Amino acid sequence: IYYLVFLFYPLLSSFIWTFMDYNPIGQNNQFIGLENYRALMADPLVGITLQNTFLLTLYIIPGALIISFIIALALNHLDERMRAVFTTAYFVPVITSMVACAAIWIWLYHPSRGLFNFVLYALGFSTKRWLLDTKLVKPSIAVFTIWKSVGFNAVIFLAALKGIPDFYYEAARLDGASGWKMTKNITLPLLRPAFTFVLVTSVIGTLQIFTQVYVMTSGGPVHASRVLAMYIYERGIRYLEMGYASTLAWVLFVIIMIITLIQMRFLRTDWEY
Repeated sequence: IYYLVFLFYPLLSSFIWTFMDYNPIGQNNQFIGLENYRALMADPLVGITLQNTFLLTLYIIPGALIISFIIALALNHLDERMRAVFTTAYFVPVITSMVACAAIWIWLYHPSRGLFNFVLYALGFSTKRWLLDTKLVKPSIAVFTIWKSVGFNAVIFLAALKGIPDFYYEAARLDGASGWKMTKNITLPLLRPAFTFVLVTSVIGTLQIFTQVYVMTSGGPVHASRVLAMYIYERGIRYLEMGYASTLAWVLFVIIMIITLIQMRFLRTDWEY
């Protein structure tokens, strides 16, 4: 009953709305066929928001994976007490409200009173308009998102590292291997399932990025950070164009599904270590 009411019924309803001029408080909701899809193809903001979404994904995913993996490796070499302290510290941003974190980072990025510009000024560099510059706004949001997510990814990698038996490393040391060789030939292959999980879930989450963009920039400046999920919200909630918003949502769903299937196809293996 739960899934019927809160999952399948909304999915079916939103798909039907893609063929309608639907307003939830309107009386003249009409079937318009493929007009919403034609409007989507002619809407310049769809291309802009898709481009911004893909660029943010490209900015966020590599940095988040690499940094979280390095953190997990470092945590894995600490004793149990220190590991618990640092794991908690890295995980705090994950469980903290996105809105609260974004509000703090708005201050950090402030052009005149922000900490980042204060440090730049103290070091003799020119200050930046982090969230007000069309070239800097996406990297700035990406840095915040990476900071917010690395704790979760690091915990996943740390759990996977703990699952690797020590005798693999002991045998490698007896054969003269050390450092990067053991990481390359033992750690990375055995972490492939963890990497697959983190990569797939991170891409899915980033393609749906919304809250931090809405709070930090509201899509500005000049649409430079407006993403597709935010555009769906605006058309559906702000302007009550639920038919068109549903069409955009289904396009995003199809994009995420295709990218996920591609990732699973290339990352899947028919063997196990």
